[in-house]
Amino acid sequence: LKISFYRTSKMATTYTQEQFDKMIETQFTKHDVNNDGKLDKTEGEALMREVHSKFSDKEWNQEAFEAAFAAADADKDGHIDKQELHAFLKKRAEDRGLLA
Repeated sequence: LKISFYRTSKMATTYTQEQFDKMIETQFTKHDVNNDGKLDKTEGEALMREVHSKFSDKEWNQEAFEAAFAAADADKDGHIDKQELHAFLKKRAEDRGLLA
């Protein structure tokens, strides 16, 4: 099952928890290009650019990315691991009513 974040209509799609979890797994694996189990800023920016419009009403900009990366990096180690990404995006999905 592949979950795409490209909008096909103006209506937001809602996701089951299983679909959401699979999306996180897919996106994390896709963007962890060096396979070290964490996203550095370059990898994190690529991922966030891809999913940005689904989880934010704000226009993409570098300042917003820096703030989002800092917010997602819960342990402040300069990387985002899968659990941090999941928690960060789940909060945004819940705030936007995207989880069924």
